[in-house]
Amino acid sequence: MVPPLEVYKLNFDGSSLGNPGLAGFGGVLRDWMGNVIFSYAGPLGVRFANYVENFALFFGLRSLVERNLETSYVIEGIPSMEANVLADSLAKGRSTISKAVILDFVISF
Repeated sequence: MVPPLEVYKLNFDGSSLGNPGLAGFGGVLRDWMGNVIFSYAGPLGVRFANYVENFALFFGLRSLVERNLETSYVIEGIPSMEANVLADSLAKGRSTISKAVILDFVISF
C-alpha cells in the first residue's frame, strides 16, 4: 500500500529460526514518494517469534518518536499480536502517541 501524500510508512518484520530460535529484526521508514528516511536491522539472539515481531515494531516506533517527524504515519507489519499490543499500550496510557487507528492489518496514527 502506498501512503497518501505527506504520510510516512513504516514497514517492519522479525524472524526466528525456530520458536524459540536464532532471531533478528528490521524495518524501513519511507515517505509518500518511496524515499527511504531511515532503516534498521539487528540480531536478537535466541528469542520467541512474538517477542521478535513486537521488538521490531517498538524499535521502529521509538525511532519515529526520537526523530520527532511532524507528520502522519502508516505502520505495516505482520498482522497478529502487534496491533493488539499497540492498542493496549495506547489504551493504558503507556505511549506518547496521541491517536491510533487500527484497520485490519494497517495501523495509522
